[in-house]
Amino acid sequence: MSSGTGVEDLLRELAPQVLGALVRRYGQFDACEDAVQEALLRAAERWPADGPPDNPRGWLITVASHRFLDEVRGDQARQRREYATFVATPQAELLGRPADADPVVDRDDSLALLFLCCHPALSPSSRIALTLRAVGGLGTAQIAAAFLVPEATMAQRISRAKQSIRTSGDRFAPPEAADRTERLRAVRHVLYLMFNEGYTASTGPDLTVPQLSREAIRLTTWLRRLLPDDSEVTGLLALMLLTEARRPARTGPDGALVPLAEQDRTRWDRRLVATGTDLVAEALTRGPVGPYQLQAAIAALHDEAASVATTDWPQILALYELLEKVAPGPVVTLNRAVAVAMVHGPAAGLDLLETLAADRRPGTGLGVLERVVGFAAATQGTPTPAPWGTVRVLLLHGDHTGGAAAGTVPGESTRRADQARAGVGPLARLAAESGAGLQVVDAPTAAPIEEGPALTAEAVESALRYGWRLADEAADAGVQLLVIGACGAGAETAAAAVLAATAGAEAPAVLARVVNPGGHVDDNAWMVRCAAVRDSLRRIRSSSRTAKEILAELGGGDITVATGVLLGAAARRLPVLLDGPVGLAAGLVSRDLAGQARHWCLLPDHGGHPAVSLAADVLGLTPLLDLRLGLGEGANALAALPLLRSVLALAAALPAHPALAGPEPDAPDDGSDGHPPAGEDEPDFTEPEPAGPGPTSTGPDRPTGTGPDTDGSDDPAGRGSTGIDPIDRAGVDGASAAWRAG
Repeated sequence: MSSGTGVEDLLRELAPQVLGALVRRYGQFDACEDAVQEALLRAAERWPADGPPDNPRGWLITVASHRFLDEVRGDQARQRREYATFVATPQAELLGRPADADPVVDRDDSLALLFLCCHPALSPSSRIALTLRAVGGLGTAQIAAAFLVPEATMAQRISRAKQSIRTSGDRFAPPEAADRTERLRAVRHVLYLMFNEGYTASTGPDLTVPQLSREAIRLTTWLRRLLPDDSEVTGLLALMLLTEARRPARTGPDGALVPLAEQDRTRWDRRLVATGTDLVAEALTRGPVGPYQLQAAIAALHDEAASVATTDWPQILALYELLEKVAPGPVVTLNRAVAVAMVHGPAAGLDLLETLAADRRPGTGLGVLERVVGFAAATQGTPTPAPWGTVRVLLLHGDHTGGAAAGTVPGESTRRADQARAGVGPLARLAAESGAGLQVVDAPTAAPIEEGPALTAEAVESALRYGWRLADEAADAGVQLLVIGACGAGAETAAAAVLAATAGAEAPAVLARVVNPGGHVDDNAWMVRCAAVRDSLRRIRSSSRTAKEILAELGGGDITVATGVLLGAAARRLPVLLDGPVGLAAGLVSRDLAGQARHWCLLPDHGGHPAVSLAADVLGLTPLLDLRLGLGEGANALAALPLLRSVLALAAALPAHPALAGPEPDAPDDGSDGHPPAGEDEPDFTEPEPAGPGPTSTGPDRPTGTGPDTDGSDDPAGRGSTGIDPIDRAGVDGASAAWRAG
């Protein structure tokens, strides 16, 4: 173990265990991760020459703990945080274990760490990056190189992910039994995406990024050791190995992709094929059978065949028929058509392909506006969504005092709110032209954030309930789409402060230049606003930052009411158009209160505002247009609304394949509000439970797709995991038994 390579492998294996132990002890993920990196660096410098200690894990935990405590004590500005950490830490944990203590006594927190890195509040790209850093042990530069982005960009992405976990308030522990299935599905999905990105890169000049695929295999192997009884984890590992086995023959001398039928199969890694095949057989002896196992079984049949002609196509066809029941879709149907042609002849395959001739995904051919159709299809639960009929604009009027309102004209926000109530002014005119109703919502005035909290905790709770009630009233009135607007003085500054606190941004990067009524740039007012944000962040940096505390300290009344609207809208399955800093700030906070709330939001336009652009990136919302209207928050969304409706009307006239539609939901006849029963699948995501302001997330994102190489083309058949619940074992006993016998 004295060689450099041996030490490096040992450190990568121990890194997640050490980080898990520190986070369990101290609870501060970001600070603990920094301390562990320092301990790993010190070990990397000493161990190659001196050799590892008898208990390397205990040594690393001790060194990292000392580094963590030194950092806490060394900064006088964080004395209160040190005291809070001391009070929150059990007395038994205050005495560190000896470095040579029995390593078996300490529990391994690696699995809890992996669950934390795959937190549902994070976007898929952030989950992968954080998993590679915290669990995989890769440096920021290595991760950035794998994703072909600048190191600074990746560092910011990882920093935002750690900040999101911190603000979520989740304790460091494995998920409860009720959430474990969904969270484990998210973990498998992250590992799958990691492998897929390495096997067929989505960006950059190279077809593959082997480093990512190898890391995904290593982490999945490690996960299988932690969860040996999870058949889908075993199936996922088998799928990766059987796919990776073909890599040596997958590209030609010129770097071009070589189709599976033309590959030199003698170059395939037979050791990986044998290992993957054994894992498939092991997984299929357990139940229930899921999509990863079925895809792995198909890959094994391809890998075991000496040629395309000798491939066991009847078994592949049987497995594809089962996979189509588990994860129906046009890609699976296309792959099944190939198998049908190989078994029953080309004519039979062509007959099946004819069913795909009219297979148009919602929005096909509409360019960037396809996302509008996809969003409407998901929120309406149908592949052919209808244009939104009844639309309501909620114009939030809540002023912010102090430096946040520097450069504003006194009374201007009240004048604009009164104009909207009277049905005059730009926003009212746009609403009338779009056929949308306009409701002015008065929110509490916020105190100066540089001096103290913007709202009391009681005011935050009241504003959240008020926003939730507004969404309920809209849903009860038959509103099909909400638009959030704002006209409060200083609202942009408060939104920038919320963004800086939740995403780690600097005030100058998220505050737009101040333009006075005469059209001139007011740099002095802009600097006062920046100072207000900076001072407010300095004021709260030693305190905890849960989502509701951020609303109280920085958000003010309008952002808090908007957050309640987003939470209530998600619970009532009511889509929302965001437009401007207040709506995006509310989106960030609602994400931390209910991870799935952001899925009910669409961003038609970023308006050229830096805070909106950054918040949209954090939330994974891609603006559709770039109108840059200067008529107030909500104007861009209303201006875009007629176009969005036209797109949906056009998409509704396009044919859709029946396989995409699925069963139509029946109208509730039991007096309920239309919510699906617990456990019923939702398109692409799971909605939060409507239990009041601040519901917790009920599950991770669930993209659809199939796994690598299941169609025999040696190119991933889809870019995401199926996310489908495994089918009952009774339906696959015959096929899996025949596969094992073959």
